[in-house]
Amino acid sequence: NLAHCKQDHVPVLRRCTGGGTVLLGPGCFIFSLFLRITADQHLAGIEVTTREILNRIRASLEQHNPGFKIELQGISDLTIDGRKFSGNSQRWLTTTLLHHGTILYDFDLDRIPRYLTSPEREPEYRSHRDHLEFVTNFPMQKQELAQLFIDTWNAGKPEPNLPLDRVEQLVTEKYATEKWNLRR
Repeated sequence: NLAHCKQDHVPVLRRCTGGGTVLLGPGCFIFSLFLRITADQHLAGIEVTTREILNRIRASLEQHNPGFKIELQGISDLTIDGRKFSGNSQRWLTTTLLHHGTILYDFDLDRIPRYLTSPEREPEYRSHRDHLEFVTNFPMQKQELAQLFIDTWNAGKPEPNLPLDRVEQLVTEKYATEKWNLRR
């Protein structure tokens, strides 16, 4: 709902991987994975790599929370009892893929219907439910989720030296513009 976003100063940004609209904020764990793509994965396709990545995340979350049965539903959603707590998307480059997603863990779910309209396309399992009937929070804390991802993906903690001047220039000239963010 662009009018509510503008009224409440909620920025609208487009991600390079596409997918549906997401609302981010406190209580939403955001992650990005940069992974090498093998020749076999190129042949298998994006659906297979999405499933492989989400099954690995699902297994780690279930190991940490043995009382929960997590399912992969739709194209790239993780759910508990048919309610979505994680959405994901990918972009493939020549030898690397970017997989990013969100996990709602302590998100103010009541904000969702104010800022998001009903999607034009929806997965079958959504069954025309409104946002509050469709989404839920996953019972973990941010620090636990961060450590789980570090352990699951054998991630190193040091961040690379980034060309921050160039990043800021790209944000100003491209990624913060309405032309980029409102393009369909």
